[in-house]
Amino acid sequence: MATEIIGLDEMKEYLNKTSSKDDAEIQGFIDSAVPVVEYYAGPVVTQVITERHTSFIALFEPPVLSLDSVTAVFSSGTSWEVADLVVDKVTGIVERADGLALFGGPWNVTYTAGRTTVPGNIKLATKIIVKHLWETQRGQMAKLPIGGGIDNVPVASGISYAVPRRALELLRPDNTAGGIA
Repeated sequence: MATEIIGLDEMKEYLNKTSSKDDAEIQGFIDSAVPVVEYYAGPVVTQVITERHTSFIALFEPPVLSLDSVTAVFSSGTSWEVADLVVDKVTGIVERADGLALFGGPWNVTYTAGRTTVPGNIKLATKIIVKHLWETQRGQMAKLPIGGGIDNVPVASGISYAVPRRALELLRPDNTAGGIA
């Protein structure tokens, strides 16, 4: 199961950093990028989630690795054995295995979400976001062509966006949570 998207050593290699002088700062950028990536791609790092559902169970954070429990919130409700249910691991929809309707809610539903391995596009998108955060912190400048490419004017990197478009494009195939319009 995925416990991290990228490690510090992998990110340092991507940034061409060999010194350990900036390790804490780079790790901070990695830690900051993970929630952004998971907003667009759904859970990547394995995590246990508990949610309340009333009559229809569509889990909020797919992909789902396992359905762990479905327990009634009130003593008059119906708890369900996981073996009696099926979950679509991509959409997060939970149904009875016999095809009949669920009843007896509301329920607290506990499940494990994330991925067993991190796809290459998610790793690369995370690296791009971390590199972008690193560069904006360093005040590096990019030259943008003005007037048909005749003049170049320095513009502060990242001044108009937080997540580079190419990172968003890399995350689009894994968007299960609806974070990308």
